[in-house]
This record gives sequence, structure tokens and C-alpha cells, in this order.
Amino acid sequence: MQEEVLHSDEGSEESYFVSMTDIMVGMVFVFIILLMYFVFQIQDPSEQRVPLSVHKQVIDERDAHFRNLEWANRRITELEAEIDKLRKNALDQYMAAADRDRRAILLSLQKSMEEAGITVEVIPDQGVLRLPEQLLFGKNQSKILPGGPEDAVKALAKALFNVLSCF
Repeated sequence: MQEEVLHSDEGSEESYFVSMTDIMVGMVFVFIILLMYFVFQIQDPSEQRVPLSVHKQVIDERDAHFRNLEWANRRITELEAEIDKLRKNALDQYMAAADRDRRAILLSLQKSMEEAGITVEVIPDQGVLRLPEQLLFGKNQSKILPGGPEDAVKALAKALFNVLSCF
């Protein structure tokens, strides 16, 4: 008899959880319906809606306008005026002049070094003048070669003095 009582208690406990689950599912469903109702109420009914065909027609007209040659020419003129305005920037002009002068100095130094019989590498974009490594060191040697670096350094000093004499 005790077994029957235990089974009946388990059944009532299970039915309690089933009914709670049903109630919770029902409440979630009601919540979703209420949420959808309020979302539709928030929408502005006075807002104008345009059919897709009208929207596409307006977009096509706009694209035709952009392809219009007159508009393109006017836009090109505006952009050229803006480019001219940007070119008049004093700092940009100064930097461009400095780059030109640096390039001229490097090329002049290279020419002077070549006249002295020393080949140098110039990288104008970086403002670099490189002496070849063979002038200072022999292949696989860590000691400076006698006579070689002194001549190269003297030739470089003479070239620098000639090019940068004002400094």
C-alpha cells in the first residue's frame, strides 16, 4: 500500500510541473502577441510609403543626372579649383621646394664623387647617399682597408664643401 501512495505523490508532482510549463508557455505566447501589437502601434501611419517601381524610377533619374556631361564638367571644374587651393598651401610648397633642393644636392654630390672615381648610390626619395661597402671593408674582413676609406672620405668632404659651401 505504501508503494501506491508513493506513486500517486509522484504523479501529482509531475502534473504540477506540466501545468506550470503550460502556463509559462502560454504567458510567453501572450507576451509575444502584446509585443507585436505595440510594435504596430508605434509605426507612424502618416509616413508616406513609396512603391518599389516609383523608387526605382527616381533612382534611375538620379543616375541619369549624374551621367549628365554638364554636371560632370561642373564637378571637374570644382575639383580643379579645390586642387589649386590645396597647392597654394605654404607648407606644401615649402616641403616640395625642400625635396627638390635635396634631390639636386644629392645628384650634385653623386656627380662630384664619380668625378673623383668613387661610385656612390643615391636614393633621392629617401634623401640618402650611400658609399659602397667595399671602400671601407674588404670582403669577409672586419678591419678597415688602409688608404681606401681616407680617399673616399676626403673626396666626400671635398664634394660636400663644393656643394654646401654656403653652410
